[in-house]
Amino acid sequence: VMSPAAQEANIGISRNQRVTIQRQLTALGYSAGGSDGVWGRNTRNALARWQSDNGYPASGYLNEEQFRILNRGGGSVGNNVQPVGNAASEEARLGLSRTEKRDVQSRLTRLGYSTGGADGVWGRNTRNAIADWQGDQGEAATGYLTGQQWRALQNQRRR
Repeated sequence: VMSPAAQEANIGISRNQRVTIQRQLTALGYSAGGSDGVWGRNTRNALARWQSDNGYPASGYLNEEQFRILNRGGGSVGNNVQPVGNAASEEARLGLSRTEKRDVQSRLTRLGYSTGGADGVWGRNTRNAIADWQGDQGEAATGYLTGQQWRALQNQRRR
């Protein structure tokens, strides 16, 4: 039987795929400490937490099945299964204008979630703020808004 590290090495994960998986883990609420394609302690810990929450042995090394799930934009947060690919396309269908995106950033900031500024451009800080807000609402922390979440955010007042 191969060790988890040897199983992962056999997959032959490219640097770009490593970056994708780090971004996916972060979008799912498992901070990989950045997305540079280098898998150090933070990424291994994020992988182990994701594995544990999804019923896999928490080795911190991916097997082929786990690699396929994360590389294609799947995975879940606890029991709330929501592939990021679906969340991203659902958000895209909202067709939010830059002004509406600025409004979302301002609302998140007023609620105590730091977006790094309200410029109407959604980078890592805004995605993390959305994911943190989603988690606090008991929803899958994808970092991408659904129509229902956008409406809820518009009606929410500071806690």
